[in-house]
Amino acid sequence: MAKAQERAQGRTAAVAETVARIRAAEAEQGVTRKGLAAVRDALIELAERRELFALDDFPPPVPGGEDNSALYLLSEDADRRFALYVQSCLPGVDVPPHNHTTWACIVGLQGVEENRFYERRDDGATLTGGLDVGPGVGVAFLPEDLHSIHIRGAEPVLNFHMYGRSLETLDARECWSAKEGRWKVFPPQEGIIDRRGA
Repeated sequence: MAKAQERAQGRTAAVAETVARIRAAEAEQGVTRKGLAAVRDALIELAERRELFALDDFPPPVPGGEDNSALYLLSEDADRRFALYVQSCLPGVDVPPHNHTTWACIVGLQGVEENRFYERRDDGATLTGGLDVGPGVGVAFLPEDLHSIHIRGAEPVLNFHMYGRSLETLDARECWSAKEGRWKVFPPQEGIIDRRGA
């Protein structure tokens, strides 16, 4: 119990320091590719503190359940900005091409999350590239950038997801529905587990 408490205290301090750096990067460089590269690099440094982010502290859902991923909130400003999460996933996750309507950054802690990048068309999306996000690897997105997420393999995947605004406030994100053949708005994220200070 003492070790878990010590880990939580260390995690809270490290997260606060990292988010302060990220706020400063956005203030100095704006929501630009250069500014988001600084956000990504700060999160990569935080990910190097792997001992603070044990899978036991951020377990994925139970296999066979309705969801394959769980989202844990680590930090969020009072105005719902600078929201940092740990996402814990089982294999079998596929999220279609979508935007965020705010800047976003993903950095790996454990396992691999495949990200595919796209250009938008009225009738879908054209694949333009991709990146496997694993330990020490990160990717950043401007508000209208498009990507999809795919998790394979046999082991759980743990990573940071950080957004300029809380996921619970993002009510205009769009994703491509291949089944319906159209872009559609998907609702704000629900079921986020608050792990601030714990």
